[in-house]
Amino acid sequence: MTGSGQSLALVEFTTYTPSDVATYKSRCGLSVPVSNIYLGGFSSGTSITCILGTSCPECEVALDIELAMSMAPGLNEVMVYMEGSTSDDVLNRIATENTCKQISSSWSWFVSSSDRSTQDNILAEFAAQGQSYFNASGDGNGSTGVGAFTSDPPTVIYLMGTRMRSIKPWSARPS
Repeated sequence: MTGSGQSLALVEFTTYTPSDVATYKSRCGLSVPVSNIYLGGFSSGTSITCILGTSCPECEVALDIELAMSMAPGLNEVMVYMEGSTSDDVLNRIATENTCKQISSSWSWFVSSSDRSTQDNILAEFAAQGQSYFNASGDGNGSTGVGAFTSDPPTVIYLMGTRMRSIKPWSARPS
């Protein structure tokens, strides 16, 4: 239950600020090593343009790492696979290395119908190798079939999302 003896792969598509994770580990007394695997010519100094149109490291990446460490403080390692020219680059590298039996992503991305078979083959390879792939279903509505895996392949374990909305305080509700 602590992740002892296991390594976890995180699928990420941008960089993060390592000092954020180091501070979290220090304050929480965690010692899980984190390895950064950069793909597609990216490196720790690479600056990218994120969805918001700004050059940024993404705080969600740090949160993914911190959540994994807090849920499984006995992990041997969290391997953070970042960037890549395509999502297939990242997923294929994890399948080829076959180091981590648990793979997680909080990201969604578009996959064209022509690329879907490639991605489905990689996901099938995960399953054949005993690797479990967990993907966020989308925070907007908590249903499967969003983002990369609109065909809902049986090789993906969906983690349900949340929908944040404002509700009326009890005093404002009709009786």
